Amino acid sequence: MSIAIIGAMEEEINILKKNIIFLKNRKIKNFSIYTGYLYGKKIILIKSGIGKVSACIATTYLIIKFKPKFIINIGFSGSINKNIKINDIVLPKKISYHDVDVTTFNYKIGQVPKYPKTFHVNKKLFNIMKKSTKELNYKYFSGLNITGDTFIYTKKQKNYLQKIFPNAISVDMESASIQQVCFYFNVKCIFLRIISDLSNKKSKIDLKNNYLQKSKKIFLIIKKFFLIYK
Repeated sequence: MSIAIIGAMEEEINILKKNIIFLKNRKIKNFSIYTGYLYGKKIILIKSGIGKVSACIATTYLIIKFKPKFIINIGFSGSINKNIKINDIVLPKKISYHDVDVTTFNYKIGQVPKYPKTFHVNKKLFNIMKKSTKELNYKYFSGLNITGDTFIYTKKQKNYLQKIFPNAISVDMESASIQQVCFYFNVKCIFLRIISDLSNKKSKIDLKNNYLQKSKKIFLIIKKFFLIYK
């Protein structure tokens, strides 16, 4: 069985793609899919596009078409915790939406009806990813990552998220939808995120700065993960 990796943007997956051997690629609608081998493991790498729906479609397609052993989501996130800085690694233990609100029907904020309040990542995969990160001496944080179809760049937005989700450490636009699909299909998944910006007025500039450095860190952790994982 293959291991699937999902990244939303070319900048997030480019170095990984260049290191796949026996690389084959195909285009399915808006998705770019790459298959081959990475450090002895059969891999499927997909560029999903940005946002919850794109990530959901890509994840569903991967599961139905390729039936992966598990899924790794990689990419950039914004910090919403004052202690977490640009280029820090985030290894989420829990995932939730920040733009879902059906509390009038007695669900928790961020909870999709019929689904858990928060999604929990696979413990075994999390521990391997944590070990991989620690062996590279990278600074990392674990906790709650939240997801929504909004790029967070104003103080008002950030303050709102910190008020509603005081324990959240980072925010992105794909993770929760990937986790929800994996939960539905009973497929294990894990998340590896690097902080690209601080969710403030400089976020647009910070996001575009040092793409290569951020992507290289992700690649090196994935490389270590593949070498450790049995």
